Amino acid sequence: MKTLRFASIIVAILLLSGKATWAANGPAFCNPSGYDQRLDRRYEKDSNLQVQCIAGSSVSTRADAIRDAFYKRDGVTQKNNASPDAATNLTVWPETARAQLENIQSTAKAALEDGSESFKNAVVRFTQALSTLVTDSVRLKTVADWSTPGVEAPAELLPDYWKVKSTGDGPGSLPAQYLDAEKCLDSEPSAHCDAIYAQAIVLADQVYLVEKVISTMASMDRANFVKLAATREKRWHAYLYDTQFQYWWELGINRYVESKCPGFLAWECTRPSRDKYDNEVGFRDAPSKKFMILHPDIGLEYLNHEPAGQKFKPAIIFQWVGYQSWDWDNDDVARNKGISLVTSVADTSRTKRFGTGLQFQWKKYSVAVTSHGGDVGISINLNLIDWIGTVNKNWADDLMKPLPK
Repeated sequence: MKTLRFASIIVAILLLSGKATWAANGPAFCNPSGYDQRLDRRYEKDSNLQVQCIAGSSVSTRADAIRDAFYKRDGVTQKNNASPDAATNLTVWPETARAQLENIQSTAKAALEDGSESFKNAVVRFTQALSTLVTDSVRLKTVADWSTPGVEAPAELLPDYWKVKSTGDGPGSLPAQYLDAEKCLDSEPSAHCDAIYAQAIVLADQVYLVEKVISTMASMDRANFVKLAATREKRWHAYLYDTQFQYWWELGINRYVESKCPGFLAWECTRPSRDKYDNEVGFRDAPSKKFMILHPDIGLEYLNHEPAGQKFKPAIIFQWVGYQSWDWDNDDVARNKGISLVTSVADTSRTKRFGTGLQFQWKKYSVAVTSHGGDVGISINLNLIDWIGTVNKNWADDLMKPLPK
């Protein structure tokens, strides 16, 4: 009864302090009838990334203090000036994280010592998880050490593991499990369950503070991920639209080459990571090379042995097989080059219609040299034709300048 009276006082204080629990959202949002919904909404962020339902409360003040401990520790990690790269190897943030976790560990011990048997069981599981996290944090010397890519990452280093929620497993679900043990998670509001909920959020607040520390440590990873995702998207766009067009069968063959990495290939490619169920894990980066297979194109061919006035012929340039590679200049294709075995077909009068030879590519422009029964033909693709037919803007501007007096 002592515990319930104490919890009832906490509820009364929260009810009297509008800014503490409901803030700008009001009771309709922050205090729905279901206790599971209350728990989910208590730490929900709005469009401005503000946690409105705890605005002005002591846990909100402590969360702000955790943020300030990271960003005000030194000039390099000032919130408004730091870039993700600048702080990647700092030792300041891991030290700050350990100190904040140990502080939570200390304050939680006093805040969570009083309660029912089911509450004490939830507290024990929380303190065990927190103790594991504090132990793990000792060996993490830099921000980069906190990066946890892959499926084998320790759960306690992931923000979602500590996210307070009304379902699931992990420390974040312990307050909901306590409510459920007391038959209050999905029950109708009552004085008894209000008191149980008030005690549950005492535990939930401690879990939320741990999640705040882990989320801050993961913020560098998130910023880098967003940056890499933007680069990956732009490079895939450049791969598909700024290099030579690929027919569907070429896309399929190049997809196979990039994912399977068969041993006969002349270049190195990275096999995608797989989980224990043999599913691909992660994102594919845009390639910097590809094959051309059975690729028809249109160009203009010069045949010296044709009659005068008929030496230039429209031609079909058929690439049997070819190879193309390029460099990445930030997100753009640069120094694109390639070679392929081709056959050219033109409507000729004296020269053999079919010619076989090699095509050389630089950037978007291609030149093919083919033999038509011993007669040499030179073909250029449409991009090169367009380039030849484009007026040089600087020359044109010079021509339009007034003549000197």
